Amino acid sequence: MPKDADDAALKAIDEVRLQDPHLPRPDAMPMVAGPGPLTLSRAVEVAIANNNLMQALREGARATALGMIAAQRNYYPQWRAQLNAVHSDAGVTFNGIHSADQYSNSFQSLGFTQQLPFGGNLSLDFGGSFADSSNTADSSYSPRAVLSLTQPLLSGAGRDLQQEPLVRAKRNVVYALRGYRQQQEDFAISAINDFLTIQVLSAKLQNLQARREAVDFLARKQQTFFKLGRETELEALRATQECLMVQQQLLDMDLDRRNRVEQFWIATLNLPFKNSVSLADFPIPYRKLQISSDKAVQTAMERRPDLQTAADLLEDSQRALKFAQRNLLPDLELNVSANVSNANFLTSNGATYENYTAGLTMSLPLESTAQRLALYTCWLAVRQNERALAYNRTSISASIRSSINRIKLIESALEIQESIIQSGGKRVAAAQFLLERGQVSNREVIDADNIRISAINTKLDLQMDHYVALLRLERDMGVFDRDQPSLFATTKP
Repeated sequence: MPKDADDAALKAIDEVRLQDPHLPRPDAMPMVAGPGPLTLSRAVEVAIANNNLMQALREGARATALGMIAAQRNYYPQWRAQLNAVHSDAGVTFNGIHSADQYSNSFQSLGFTQQLPFGGNLSLDFGGSFADSSNTADSSYSPRAVLSLTQPLLSGAGRDLQQEPLVRAKRNVVYALRGYRQQQEDFAISAINDFLTIQVLSAKLQNLQARREAVDFLARKQQTFFKLGRETELEALRATQECLMVQQQLLDMDLDRRNRVEQFWIATLNLPFKNSVSLADFPIPYRKLQISSDKAVQTAMERRPDLQTAADLLEDSQRALKFAQRNLLPDLELNVSANVSNANFLTSNGATYENYTAGLTMSLPLESTAQRLALYTCWLAVRQNERALAYNRTSISASIRSSINRIKLIESALEIQESIIQSGGKRVAAAQFLLERGQVSNREVIDADNIRISAINTKLDLQMDHYVALLRLERDMGVFDRDQPSLFATTKP
């Protein structure tokens, strides 16, 4: 049953995880959003549990674990049983006289084959045949026991070669879990980014709504001044036009936010959409970068799962090269067998036959082109995996250094935007004061407020980018942890 297979796969995965507790357990079950506004931490949990891509990745990891279970079963005795029954009627007609013979025969066999630690095979079979013919008075039963041993001594021998299928199966599980871990981390960060993007859009909508109220008030005031002759028609029209432009921006931004909410709820969370969907506000935490580029690169070299997998794949190819070299040796095989049977166990005159053999078989291949080509292919695989590992290390190092430079740039930009916001507020107040006294046009107020709102929105974007960039840096270093206390902390800059 599927559930039994899942339980067996998870049990096998738990055995593998004992050697590396950082590997994830692909057992998440579908979840619901729950009552009330959806928090960021809950959204990440629901997304990982429900998303179709994540479910497929978990199923793939469990399927790989089932392959390991199948490989383990090959090292247990492989039992077999056979039952064959035949009944035949044979007749002949000669000179009008018909004679017939009825014959029944059945064969039964029970045995097993066991892999031996150094590449050999041991098999034991018990069986017998029962025969009954209408031409004889007695039935006959002939039991039989066969024991055979085959042990390669050169090309096919070795405990490492005998254990290779199991080693590969276990490594495949580790590779699948590492891949699932990285996919899970990427998806979690993507879900966080989508959630915060919606939240930032909501904050921008509030800022834009406040700006709309301000320009609407300014437009009405300018219209009043125009009617009183204190303002030109051009300035009144400019204020009205600015109000209409802000209204259009509100419509566009609101549509963008609603589309993102529906996309997040339906595609990311894989939940049925309803009009009452609401996301809880999450104060974006600010953690100033504390790690140097050299330390971050060193940590990544030690902790990145894909680097560990690349190193393991190089080791796999090196083992395959060693086995390919062994395949060029002559084939020397030891064969031992024992065969004991009784011609007719049911009668007193049945004879017992015994046959014991032992020997060596030496095979000298005269055509080894396929083996040499396989050796060359394995050698190429080693070279390719060496280059892949070196390339991954250099590309990860360059990516981490670039990410750290970008985070430092965002931190500097945040300080600049904060200064712009503070000076922008003073400029708006000064422009409004001068406008009241008729010393400046409404253009000064509009421009000052545009710069201030733009700086506020830019700061919101930078705060989100900084938070997500730190998460991606932790992922690139191999230390990202969804359960860390600081991930969903609420410390503000």
